[in-house]
Amino acid sequence: MTNRGGIGLVAAAVALTVMLAACSSSAPTADPQARSTVPPDATEVARGTVAPTTARDNRLSSPRGADVARPSISGPVTGGVRGQPFNAMPHALAEQHGYIEEEYFISGQATAYSSSGSPDREGAWVATPRSTAPYTTRLLVRRPADASRFDGTVLIEWLNVSSGQDSDVEFAQAHDELMAHGTVWVGVSAQAVGIVGGAAMAMPGLTPTPLQQWDPERYAPLAHPGDDYSYDIFSQAGAALAHPAGIDPLAGAPRRALIAAGESQSAARMVTYVDAIHPVADLYDGFLIHSRGDGGAPLDATAAALPHPTQIRADLDVPVFQFETETDILGLPFVGARQPDTDRLRTWEVAGTSHLDRHLVDYLRDEASPANLPDAPASVPPTAGDPFEAACGPVNDGPQAAVLARAVDALRAWVVDGVRPVSAPLIEVRDGAIARDGHGIALGGVRTPPVDVPRASLRGDNPTASGSVCSLFGSTRTFDGPELSRLYADHTTYVEGVRRSAAAAVQAGFLLDTDAKAFVDQAERATP
Repeated sequence: MTNRGGIGLVAAAVALTVMLAACSSSAPTADPQARSTVPPDATEVARGTVAPTTARDNRLSSPRGADVARPSISGPVTGGVRGQPFNAMPHALAEQHGYIEEEYFISGQATAYSSSGSPDREGAWVATPRSTAPYTTRLLVRRPADASRFDGTVLIEWLNVSSGQDSDVEFAQAHDELMAHGTVWVGVSAQAVGIVGGAAMAMPGLTPTPLQQWDPERYAPLAHPGDDYSYDIFSQAGAALAHPAGIDPLAGAPRRALIAAGESQSAARMVTYVDAIHPVADLYDGFLIHSRGDGGAPLDATAAALPHPTQIRADLDVPVFQFETETDILGLPFVGARQPDTDRLRTWEVAGTSHLDRHLVDYLRDEASPANLPDAPASVPPTAGDPFEAACGPVNDGPQAAVLARAVDALRAWVVDGVRPVSAPLIEVRDGAIARDGHGIALGGVRTPPVDVPRASLRGDNPTASGSVCSLFGSTRTFDGPELSRLYADHTTYVEGVRRSAAAAVQAGFLLDTDAKAFVDQAERATP
């Protein structure tokens, strides 16, 4: 694989593992292409599934985030050796959904914080300003070319940097839902490693490529004072979208809500942001914390280690959605940080999924393909095989992306319309291990056709290959003919089972109609 492909995400997740080791919602609309959630009706109000609306009609006039410094904005950025941004989305994807991609630089004075007192495990942390420093970083903006398609919500992703370079993991996994709905996605280079490089996990086939190495000309203006300032930089990135000073990256389109998101290493940053910075900044309308471990990230690099486990603080004033794969439960280990759902917190644990998976790797390979890069010196070479598949065997090809699409849709409806997502059962853990059925499939958690009507054993770990890399990729063991024959009398029986399971997942609030139909279509095409 290339140095812009899935390997970078593997390194990111492995580095995170090393660091961490040291109510019923409304149904989707009838139009499956809309991929949206209808506003709450009287029945939902009576059931108590409707929370107070948290988003304003237009964030341009909202007082939220009033104390966050407004950075200066320049762009759209053009030129450079490459002639395009790092992490540029696949051209075919942009054309398919009618999206445009632009890059902006933001500059200002960022604040570093210290914790007042010792942070507790309950997450009720108090952050106090410690110092300020100048910075310049980038925003990568993907929005509908037709402004009338913009749904008013902006998902702002803290780009993952554990591999020594920026990685747009959340967009990679959830882009179909975001773009079909008309949501704007913004990636923020919040940490120094993504700009200038730094500590990274050595991985075969990967040469970490920070921005100023990838295109020294385009990214020469960027300057980062260090990760203690990353939290305020991320706040100011949101302020640049909520209250732009001068140039508006969203071209003046009305916006209703800003939702912050981060996966894996960036999820640890999100935990700390929610517990320590959100009470100070009061900027974001909701949070997606995807594949976190049992703790947060450092607020102050010189301070004592944070407690493990760390929970999400109880006095939330905006929705927080935690999305955990099967791998994360014991592999990171999130299990110690489990806490009950509240009217402001939801956690979904999804059976048959892994921290890294086939869907993610395929997207990042497309993003990194020579067809997506201009002819330029030192351009990325063609993909040459899949070294991790060779080392680990077939990696997890489970339903993470489909369930994440529903989670994003549910969080959006929660933030904008006040409709709380459904609560989900936990993945079963017995005697320190994931409880499994006779096929090796996890019990409990969010259920989908691939785990309830299986043709393969999908796991969040890898029982046949050693090493943390393979564990993060999970595994897929395809059933042979005799095993399938024992499970299903014929192909029609299998397809009908998938159809029932998909309908049940939609009814339960864990799948969108579009993805349920895709599971059925896939079953119909499967070899009898």
